[in-house]
Amino acid sequence: MSTKDDQWVAAVNHPLDSGPCRLVFGRGAEVERVLTLALETARSIAGLAWKSDGDVVLADNYLHVCRALAGDGTARWSFGSERCPGRDDTLLSSPSDCVVTGRHILILNEMSGTITVLDNAGRLQETLRRGLPGLSALPLTPTGGTALTDSLTVLTDAHSGLLHSLRRDSTGWHCRTLTTDQQASLVGQLSFPRGLAARRRTLFVADTAHERIAAISIDDGGLIDTLHIGGWPRALTVTERGLLVADGLGSRIVRVDLADAEDETKGGPAGNRTVLAGSQISELPLTDLTGAPVHLRDPHHLAAAGAGRYWLVDSDLDDVLLLDSEGRVHLRWSTSPAGSRFRLADPHQVLPVGDALLVVDTNNHRILRADALLQDVTVVRDRLTRPRFIVSHRDGWLVSDHSGTLAAFDENWDSQGAYAIRPAGWEHSVHLDDPLRALISHEGSVYATDWERGLVYRIS
Repeated sequence: MSTKDDQWVAAVNHPLDSGPCRLVFGRGAEVERVLTLALETARSIAGLAWKSDGDVVLADNYLHVCRALAGDGTARWSFGSERCPGRDDTLLSSPSDCVVTGRHILILNEMSGTITVLDNAGRLQETLRRGLPGLSALPLTPTGGTALTDSLTVLTDAHSGLLHSLRRDSTGWHCRTLTTDQQASLVGQLSFPRGLAARRRTLFVADTAHERIAAISIDDGGLIDTLHIGGWPRALTVTERGLLVADGLGSRIVRVDLADAEDETKGGPAGNRTVLAGSQISELPLTDLTGAPVHLRDPHHLAAAGAGRYWLVDSDLDDVLLLDSEGRVHLRWSTSPAGSRFRLADPHQVLPVGDALLVVDTNNHRILRADALLQDVTVVRDRLTRPRFIVSHRDGWLVSDHSGTLAAFDENWDSQGAYAIRPAGWEHSVHLDDPLRALISHEGSVYATDWERGLVYRIS
């Protein structure tokens, strides 16, 4: 929402980011008009700002663009490359807000932690990032901003619970942290972690915004090693020789051959740890059984299917694929009997269970059960709140969804209420405004990634 004198404009997004966004304009307590935007103009508006000439500037964290709109909704200019986030100065990375400050427009990039500075015509002026003179206190993950004057802006970092002031003077930009008596939330050393996989006493984490895989000791929670992948590593699974990694930004699968896949005792004094140093990285191109290339859009999850095969979930294709270690695709949900009965919408996970698999069908608010050949399929549980990930444990099932908690079910999928997460030694539970982005069970414990706070939890 943005205001100017007694006028205001508010963005209303489609709940599933699959329908048109609307801008609601009003004055005082009255709504004056509603403007429906074309899907190619906006898909998920994260920030709005009013320019002095009456145009509205929006930041879209689905398309990764910033645009200035005329009164009829047409774009006067656009900055960024649609659906191509990145760290380059000409790209945006999950823009969370935009702020008009006199002659400048500030775009807050939540994933990269940078602030893109444009002029009022949408032309790049500079990029603010930590490490530059006067900017060491920039927020790690800027989520919001408010201009107090043309030269002073207050920035929020909802993930760390901190406020920052950003000031511009004749010498340049300066940022400082506005300290509080208590930090509102725990913050880890990972940046928007997603996928999880485990081998013996090591957790592998897709440390997405750092563009790397992190190896963490299960014994003490310490960071053992990291491996740069590039792009947005989103999901991963253990293979005989190492890992398969899904890069959501590059729409590709990366194969990681661990240098010590056979000898897992080189990780440090605790022993029995897998390290990443010396690993070989290569892209795994996908083909169908005729040799024709198979193109991905948004790979979100990988799971081992046994016998050197792996399930892959592509949320943008609304599909589940079964591939082998050479990249050949043997089955697809979209062309299977199961797919003809139940079309998926933004699926997020496949979980093999015995000779069957569970499919988390997020935007259809349900969990499906199919046989391994994708012939037969049934609904296990519906009427959920956009489920993302599921995991089994000794008392049944846990479901990460958009309710702000972990939904609990018994082994027959009857509801058992919900759990809140309270880190050890912390007085309050954390509100999962964004769902946990991975859940796995390993050696009797459940592990989860909190991408908002950069943490991995061991849940008991």
